[in-house]
Amino acid sequence: VLQDFLRNLLQTDGTSKNHIFRCLHLLGDQTRFDIFCYLLEHPAYGQELSEKTALHPTTISHHMARLVAANLVECDLRTAKTYYTLNKEYVIDILDRLRAVFSECGDSKDEK
Repeated sequence: VLQDFLRNLLQTDGTSKNHIFRCLHLLGDQTRFDIFCYLLEHPAYGQELSEKTALHPTTISHHMARLVAANLVECDLRTAKTYYTLNKEYVIDILDRLRAVFSECGDSKDEK
């Protein structure tokens, strides 16, 4: 039980290396990376992403659900269309944490 609790804590803790890995893993998929890059330029509706990528709306929905679950993208469901925006503050935070991880790796290498 404790092991499962700790595993869940690591998976939901935004400060963990595990979470950084999961975000990078998500963006390792070409479609999700393309969508992510498109959202860097401007927010978009699900249908717009479907047309841009030539993918079926349910496929877009699948990819967007994963990006939203990782907190990389936010969605607004107040209208008839789902509107997606990049969670820029969170992405910047993840990049800062990634820099810190690489900095730690460099520091430990220097200690050898």
